[in-house]
Amino acid sequence: MKCINCGAELENQKCPYCGCVADKPEQNAPVNITFNLTRETNPPAQKKSYRTRKTSSKNKGVAIFLTCLSFIGLGGLNRFYVGKTVSGIIYLLTFGLCWIGTIVDLIMLKNGTFTDSDGKPLLK
Repeated sequence: MKCINCGAELENQKCPYCGCVADKPEQNAPVNITFNLTRETNPPAQKKSYRTRKTSSKNKGVAIFLTCLSFIGLGGLNRFYVGKTVSGIIYLLTFGLCWIGTIVDLIMLKNGTFTDSDGKPLLK
């Protein structure tokens, strides 16, 4: 057993260095007391360190290329690319809504107002 004052080994329940006497191990056991001096009952939550993207991870040039493929019968590939699968299927079955939807998509891509399925604008 060790002395609670200096940490030396006890000889016959007495410390040879500081003279502390240990009658019962429970009596001389150190007591750890922690004081919370703040008014908070819970520690503050840790902030998440990830950043949210303001733009999509999809490239605008690829979307324009896929939109142009609509004129040769592959309509809706740009919609699939950005994650809009339902409208991609509609464009694929209707030749890009008779190319009117394709032209609208090209104009929106040119102006930068075309967004992905999460509503984020495409990368330039």
